[in-house]
Amino acid sequence: MPALAVVVGKNLRTVQRYLESNQNTDQEKSTTDVVLLKQASTKLKQWQQIEPKTPQEKALAKHLPKLMSLIEDILGNEK
Repeated sequence: MPALAVVVGKNLRTVQRYLESNQNTDQEKSTTDVVLLKQASTKLKQWQQIEPKTPQEKALAKHLPKLMSLIEDILGNEK
């Protein structure tokens, strides 16, 4: 198998994934709803630490706790 990886010019794991055609491989595994919501929650928590400067940022900061609560409720229901 390593020789095939060299010939194809791909990583060994990539070649194995290509050869395992009988498995259902979901190309969007890493971007499921749960993953995206977790990423959004993390980024919003980071943004919450920054002092809002513009009126639009202040308006968003005002609604941010409710939005984060909704995201956490959805993530809680997924478990």
